[in-house]
Amino acid sequence: MGFIISFPYFVGKILPTNSIFNKVEESNCCYINDLFVAEEFRNKQIGLSLTESVISDKSNKIFCTTSLKEHESFWNKIGFRSFFKTEYCGKEASYMMLIK
Repeated sequence: MGFIISFPYFVGKILPTNSIFNKVEESNCCYINDLFVAEEFRNKQIGLSLTESVISDKSNKIFCTTSLKEHESFWNKIGFRSFFKTEYCGKEASYMMLIK
């Protein structure tokens, strides 16, 4: 159906594609690294529910993600805002943040 991967990380940093995540001791944000919903389950609020399960964590005040251009509107609806343009997996993307 779908999944979301998030972990403690650093504002402004992007985990490189195909790299191994090493636990960080002193993080300053929760980074949403991946959100996926199988095509047959899309447009059923599953992505939103998965994301809300992460951003409802009261121990974090800053949430970050890197969004491909075609998915930015999804993140904007939740409250994320673009902070800088970048490239991800060879495509145009934005580094986005939600500050609570």
